[in-house]
Formats: sequence, structure tokens, C-alpha cells
Amino acid sequence: MAPVTLSRFIDPTFPMPADIETIPNLGPSSRARFAENGIHSTYQLFGTFLKLGRDEVEFKRFLDLNDGYPQHTAAIAKAIARRVKDVGIKLNVSLPDHVTQSSRIKDDQAKEFVQRVFTGELEHDFQGFGFGKPGAPSVSVTKLKKCGIVDTDALFGEFLNCFDGEPTPEMVTKFWTSLGDMGVAHGYKATICDALKLQLDIGIDQTGASMNATAWDSIPEEPASPMGNRPSGPKASDSPRTDEQPRYRTSRATAAPAPAASIAAPRQEARAMSAQVEASSSPMPLALMSFAGVALAFYYFFVRSPEVSSALQLIG
Repeated sequence: MAPVTLSRFIDPTFPMPADIETIPNLGPSSRARFAENGIHSTYQLFGTFLKLGRDEVEFKRFLDLNDGYPQHTAAIAKAIARRVKDVGIKLNVSLPDHVTQSSRIKDDQAKEFVQRVFTGELEHDFQGFGFGKPGAPSVSVTKLKKCGIVDTDALFGEFLNCFDGEPTPEMVTKFWTSLGDMGVAHGYKATICDALKLQLDIGIDQTGASMNATAWDSIPEEPASPMGNRPSGPKASDSPRTDEQPRYRTSRATAAPAPAASIAAPRQEARAMSAQVEASSSPMPLALMSFAGVALAFYYFFVRSPEVSSALQLIG
């Protein structure tokens, strides 16, 4: 594949492929070292960055330890940080049937979720999905923290680490299984998978409101789009789900186009007004107006004028 520049890598229009060779300025030895450490895709590299707390210095050190070129690793770390914050990561993958059928997220919950401004606390960001609520985390959150999943970024990182190539439903099932192994309540495993996919579809740092404001629906990514810092909002708005199976809900579906009748009505009214204007400016009204003008001028000049009136009296 052709080399990708750093500027192209962080461009919102650049769809992120799974091939780790997409990452600019990583040499062959670095890619081989990544493979030895179980990192085979861009998704897993992004997952590692998130699990390191988005710490660019720590991530640069990670790249150095994996044979990255020292003169490039700082720039690579910064580019990946920019991609996560300002563009996002989109997974073009269908959720397995058992996840879509078991997920407890309904339309109203999905809409509320993609508008939520994340704080990093699992019980806040995934409130209502089996993780408890702010100040009262569930047992699932306690068990996840014991496994090193201490915040929202770490959970996204764990999810992305399951995708070692082009995303497939089987990889989602792998994560679904790992949630059970880490102690997440069985009844909420599918819900968590669904929520993570919902958020990744618009970008980790995006909110529905900010996506509407920046018109991300027009950006092709499998890209995501510009987003701001989480506190000020990230999450694309009504971008459609990428799930291919029929869904039992229509979360974040794009608004249906206006019916033809609603578009035609204003046009018909405009035509009627135009016809009225044309009628009022037709030759007949203009001729009548011209005749009236001549008659009025004759009256004032020949009848009302004192000089003309005196002359007429002498003649008489």
C-alpha cells in the first residue's frame, strides 16, 4: 500500500483501514515487533494508546520499545492522539445477532447516550447500562477495575484490542466473552458492546450535539469527523448505524427526507403569485392606465388652467 503521510493520517476524510502499515513512519522492524507483542492492526494500536491514558510521552516510549524510529515516534504519538481526539475511530462491523437481540438499549436511551459528555468514569458514562450510577458504581465496575479497566478509555481500548484485522462479528463476540471473564453481569454484556459500537460510530470524543454542529453526517469515514475535547463535547449526531442486520430499534437514524408534496406546495404557491403579477402587468391594464393618464392631463391643462379657461370664454 502507498505510504500515508502524517497530515493525511489525521485528515477527517481519510478512512482508517485495519492494516497497521497505514500508520506513517513505522519501519518494518517495528511492525514485526508489534506482531510479536500481539498487535496486528491499527485498531489494536489505538487501543494501546487509550489504555495508556492517552499519554503521548508514555505511548512514544512504547513505540520506541517496539523498534520505532526514534526521530519519528513523537510525531506518530501526536498524530494518533490527534486522530483519536479530532477524528475518531469508526468500526465498520455488524454486531452479532446475539448482541443485537440481547442489547437493552432502546431508541430513547441510544439518543441520550450519544449526547452524553463523558467524564471517564464508567458508572457515569455508561449509566443505565449495568454499571450503576455516579457515586454508586455496580459490582461489574469494581470487577473491571480489578482487571485494569479503570476508566472509559481503558474499556474502549480493551474493545479495540479484540480487532486484529478487518472487523468481524466474531471479534465482537470475542470481546463479549471477555466481558464475562472480567466479571461484567451477563445480562449487560451485549448492552455494553452495543454502546461501545454506538460511540465509536461517531468518534470516542464526540457527542450528537457537536456532530450536528459540525455536519459530520457529510463526512464519509468510515471516517469520523472533527470533534472537540470531551468536556466541551464530542459524538456525531444522527449518523446511521453500520449494522447490516435489521435492528429492533432505529437509534441515530438520519431524518427521512421531506415528502415530495411538502416541497411541491411552496412551489405551487410561488407559481400562483407569479401568475398574479403577470396578470397585473398584462397589456390591457397598461393600456387603460395610459388612457386615464392622457385624460387627466387634458383635464388639468385645458379645463383647470386659468389661461386656457380665459381664452375659451373670449371665444365663447
